[in-house]
Amino acid sequence: MPKITMIKTKRCKDCDRTFPETREYFGQNKNTLSNGEASIKFRNSCRECVAARTAKYRTENPEKVKASVRARVVQVANAGGSYTDQDIASIRKVLGDRCRFCDAPLNKKGHVEHLCPVTRGGTSYPRNLTLSCEKCNLAKTNKTLAEFIVWRRERHLNVREIALAYERPDEPKGNAGRRKA
Repeated sequence: MPKITMIKTKRCKDCDRTFPETREYFGQNKNTLSNGEASIKFRNSCRECVAARTAKYRTENPEKVKASVRARVVQVANAGGSYTDQDIASIRKVLGDRCRFCDAPLNKKGHVEHLCPVTRGGTSYPRNLTLSCEKCNLAKTNKTLAEFIVWRRERHLNVREIALAYERPDEPKGNAGRRKA
């Protein structure tokens, strides 16, 4: 007889709706306990409420959003290095048109991703670039390749085990994330 797994549910603190307690509905946070162990827990707000809060902020703060976009453009321009459409086509071929991180099909789409983020000293040379699906691009934020793989494993997410000869990520400068963990 097949084993039946019960999925816990969780109530969103913002909209009061109940959803399955999964990554599909709730993002996850990592908390470091006083004994040094890490604890991965689901957020208290559902993804829909988090997205609505973000959209509201963007609507109410258009100048801050524009300034952030301008700052990103300047960071990328000052990062050094460049790549061509042919470089991206070569990377896509090596990856088999699949996400570098989770192995999802890209279907000739995908995001150009810096293995060592520009915000941490990464360049735009092809050796520091890969392709990812949208979910991985949004989750990676400013983590390095190694940090993102650890992050995915901590959350029991699929990690594509692949060694690519062209990959030579830049050395990171500065700390990852928005807060110290």
